[in-house]
Amino acid sequence: MLTKWAVLTYSFLLFILVASEALAQKNLPSLITKIQPSVVTITIYDSSGDSIGQGSGFFVSEAGDLVTNHHVVEGASRIEIRTSDGKFYSVKKVVAVQETADLVRLSVSIPRSAVKPIIVSRRLPEVGQRVIVIGSPLGLYQTVSDGIVSAVRDVSGFGKIIQITAPISSGSSGSPVVNMKGEVIGVATFALIEGQNINFAIPGDRVIALGTEHKLEKELRELRAEREKLETERKRLEEKRRGRLVRPRKDEDAQPERKRPDTGKLPRKDNAEGLRGIRKTADQGDALYQTILGGIYAYGLGVPQDYAEAARWYRKAADQGDADAQYNLGVMYFKGQGVTQDYGTALRWYRKVADQGDANAQYNLGNMYFEGQGVTQDYGTALRWYRKAADQGEALAQMKLGLMYNSGLGVTQDYVQAHMWYNLAAAQGDKNAREFRDSLAEKMTPDQVAEAQKLAREWKPKGN
Repeated sequence: MLTKWAVLTYSFLLFILVASEALAQKNLPSLITKIQPSVVTITIYDSSGDSIGQGSGFFVSEAGDLVTNHHVVEGASRIEIRTSDGKFYSVKKVVAVQETADLVRLSVSIPRSAVKPIIVSRRLPEVGQRVIVIGSPLGLYQTVSDGIVSAVRDVSGFGKIIQITAPISSGSSGSPVVNMKGEVIGVATFALIEGQNINFAIPGDRVIALGTEHKLEKELRELRAEREKLETERKRLEEKRRGRLVRPRKDEDAQPERKRPDTGKLPRKDNAEGLRGIRKTADQGDALYQTILGGIYAYGLGVPQDYAEAARWYRKAADQGDADAQYNLGVMYFKGQGVTQDYGTALRWYRKVADQGDANAQYNLGNMYFEGQGVTQDYGTALRWYRKAADQGEALAQMKLGLMYNSGLGVTQDYVQAHMWYNLAAAQGDKNAREFRDSLAEKMTPDQVAEAQKLAREWKPKGN
């Protein structure tokens, strides 16, 4: 039997629930009115100027960038949008694409005064949460439908996806799925034709990642250009010290030389005897000499450069567990040097070395998960590998960690952590890291900067 207090508590909770629902219903028209200016109808045209498709999208920046599904604009020769006030504008360029998530970011030729961007939430919604969808199903502009989040599913090879009951029809693809706070929690993408009211949306964090990735592209290009200069200088110095063997560079950047036992002088053009001695020892199964012989052919040290022969000797040594050979095979499969390019095989060889604590291999693994090369794109896993390399003092990994914490890719956005990692990379002479650190500091409070500097001072490299 319920006590008096239990009855009162139950009645109060029921009142709150009913009142909240009534308030949400009352505020729904004003919420829709607020969101509609952010939503556009997208029409695509072929090279003859004929309309060949339609979808929806929404503004995400004051500069006139909008987001929609990649399949909405795929194959278009020209893209045009219609805003909520009935005006038409042209898309001037594609800013960023993430085909695996079926998302694209477009830049529109439109006055800033006509743009009403909408906030995108990176948090996954709760099951049962109410949502609305605004789009142009079947060409019916600014159509509103509502429903609830019925599930958040984990799809193999894709990641999280939001299942909603709000109807999605042809022309609704790319529509924002909005919560009662007016935040985009997903992008309507497709419906199960055989099912009733079973529709899906791509989570907001993928939209945010798409937005931050394009901002990083210029920064990363500049970083790579700087590393190319360093690599050119490295090669010039290498010509002066032909007697020493260096490992191939990693996929983007120059690699540090791995220390090896003194094996004597490597063969020069006039030292065929030295080459015969190394080959004899390698033929006897010595993994060290097999790796050295692979390097000789990879760099053309006293012999014609031959990547296929280099790969053959690296494989012999790698199969015996030689970490240098395993790493070099990873590089060759990644670049397709002497073997058919195969990111999956490159990743497996890198993984063997990375598991032994090699910072260079850990960094390369981070890059492959970051870019989705040979593996499903996974920022969280990329961040873990970057962290392992950065903890050992790998400057490029520290730089990447700074970028990820700065942008909130694979991790909660944290300016303090970003500043610390930028600072550590800058301390090793990375000019780009220094510029990013100083730029980020302008967005931080003095206390945050002081905390980041303190963390950088106290940081010590860790073994893996």
